[in-house]
Amino acid sequence: MDGKISADAERILGLHFIDHPPAILSDDVRVTRPQDDSGMFSVPAMYPEDSDDRVWFWSQDGKLHIDGGGIEAEVVEANVGASNGVIHSINRVLGIPRDTIYDKLAMDPMMSKTFDLGKQEHFNDQLKDGDIKFTFLVPTDQAWDQIKQDFATAYKVLFMGDFFYQVHHILERHLKVGEKLSLHELVKDSQDGKGFQVMRGSPLQLSEQEENGEMVTTVSYDGIVARVVRANIECTNGYIHLIDRVVM
Repeated sequence: MDGKISADAERILGLHFIDHPPAILSDDVRVTRPQDDSGMFSVPAMYPEDSDDRVWFWSQDGKLHIDGGGIEAEVVEANVGASNGVIHSINRVLGIPRDTIYDKLAMDPMMSKTFDLGKQEHFNDQLKDGDIKFTFLVPTDQAWDQIKQDFATAYKVLFMGDFFYQVHHILERHLKVGEKLSLHELVKDSQDGKGFQVMRGSPLQLSEQEENGEMVTTVSYDGIVARVVRANIECTNGYIHLIDRVVM
């Protein structure tokens, strides 16, 4: 037990210390105009050394926002200079889940289109339930933009609100009810032959491979390959893993 507490404490502290020079300021162009395909700037957590966590930064309504371990915090006092870096005061502790999956979908800028779709016929409401565990592979807003570009008519039909059953079918292809699974557990299940059992359709397959010196996790189904761009967003009732394509 003591070992687990120590490991958890080290992970939480690691989300609050960023060794990524130059210092990240509230008006940093890397934050305000991110170049990453995910549409958001991120850096690796400082420790523990083997951590897969990343800390995410974005600007909203003129304020710097930070997400670590699935917990979003707003910077309430920014750019406090120090001899060896900069300090930002935040209004929440990173790495300790406080929000349901519903809450996280509602507030996170990378998930807004999935949340908007889930409003149709109250699909999202189930995600408020704290007594049920979920694992949700959530397409990013950029993933839905790609659908709009490739399948403009289908995109219009999905977002117009008159065909909620089609929306539910697609969202159910990304959701598992009854288990809270980390990315490591999802990959292991695929390696063991089980795959990721979703509400609708055949299991999805997850695998890891090295690309440009870093490990990348992909989700595969029927010729569609999606990349996990932001993993292990922990909520009180499950995990969210963001992917860069929609599993249609």
